[in-house]
Amino acid sequence: MVGIINQVKLHRPDVAVKLPRKDGEGFSTLEDIINTFIPEFQDGKRSWFYPPLFNGHLQTMWAAAGSFEQVDQIYYGRRVLNYADGGSGTADFVISRKQFEEEEPGIPPKSQCVQTDTGELVEPVLPPRTRFMNEVELKNQVSDDTRPMLVVLHGLSGGSHEAYVRCLLKEVTEEHEFDAVVLNARGCAESQLSTPQLFNGFWTEDLRFLVDHLATWFPERTLFAVGASLGASILSNYIGQEGDGCRFAAAAVLGNPWDLAASSYLLHRSWIGRYIYSPAMTQSLMNLVDRHDDILRASDLYSQNRERYHEGIKLLYDFDNRYTAPLFKFNTAYEYYRVGSSVNRLPAVRTPLLIINALDDPIVGSEALPFQECRCNPFTLMLTTSLGGHLAWFQSPTKRWYVRPLALFFQKFYDTVDTKSQPEIDPKALPNRHQAADGRLRGPFQ
Repeated sequence: MVGIINQVKLHRPDVAVKLPRKDGEGFSTLEDIINTFIPEFQDGKRSWFYPPLFNGHLQTMWAAAGSFEQVDQIYYGRRVLNYADGGSGTADFVISRKQFEEEEPGIPPKSQCVQTDTGELVEPVLPPRTRFMNEVELKNQVSDDTRPMLVVLHGLSGGSHEAYVRCLLKEVTEEHEFDAVVLNARGCAESQLSTPQLFNGFWTEDLRFLVDHLATWFPERTLFAVGASLGASILSNYIGQEGDGCRFAAAAVLGNPWDLAASSYLLHRSWIGRYIYSPAMTQSLMNLVDRHDDILRASDLYSQNRERYHEGIKLLYDFDNRYTAPLFKFNTAYEYYRVGSSVNRLPAVRTPLLIINALDDPIVGSEALPFQECRCNPFTLMLTTSLGGHLAWFQSPTKRWYVRPLALFFQKFYDTVDTKSQPEIDPKALPNRHQAADGRLRGPFQ
């Protein structure tokens, strides 16, 4: 699509879940919240986008090549997460500039230090405006307050420093007084690996670990979540796996590659996808494994594949075929894509979920978006835009369209919905649970 006017289309479920209102005046649906408070997300709403970026390719390229360092500056305090499998990760909590500058930086644990060629351990160079929290900050962070918190998952090989993350965090923390935290995928945002494991769109255990700990550290807080691109895949898989037990009051996913196999086919069938997008994304992953090569070599499989195939890896499915899939015990990249696609978990979602995809997204595409699955699930509401590219949606060189309305969506959900009460839905309106298990389809089907 070519043009500078973006148009929204809502794709509604056949029956929408009814969310109890805080004021006791009945129920609201996700669309009710949008129609009452958020005009930018209303069905048919048109908005102007930045004229030079008149299609999805230009929007996407500007998101990658534009200069955003001087806008939406966020300060982070980093907490190290020690996972049950022996691995480690990091969570970056938004803190004030005053706290960032006046408090003493924390000392990183050995697991987060970088080993030099001489064997010396040195502190890592973190992304701008990011430092480790000290012991006092970590202790004082635990709170019984009721301030809502937003959990953010970034895209492929990204991190808390990404511009598409910072712009939303600035809005929700400064205009709406949310707290916020970004879960960095293993090895991302200058975090260090302690085991030979990275991440993928189906791996949800690290998110589960963080959410369980947030519920302990902040027992009275209402949790919300946003996932972007691969982070949207992880988040969608997670809330589907959790079902009725999910701790998030509501969630939103941006630019989710719902069908990983379909997205791969789309990406690699076009010249620009095969020779521009896929090599660029692959190079960022190659840089990641090069940076963590000493830890990853503890895996014999990684070491063997690196020696045999590393120099020949140019495309995204090559990387996933040689590294991602085998390190997570899949046989091929496409087995991982088919099994790990979050559309498979969408029927089990029981958390109010706002889905936002651009129809001109050159990475995800539109042909495999879950229109039918969303019609079947009362807990979902899909919003497609005619323009926007992949995680772009630029209305000016630095302003993204989704930021203000999405932050307001979470605020109004928190203000108006009684999240401690159960939503109302006819069980007959819920999606069927298919009877495929352990590779077999089992009857009876009455």
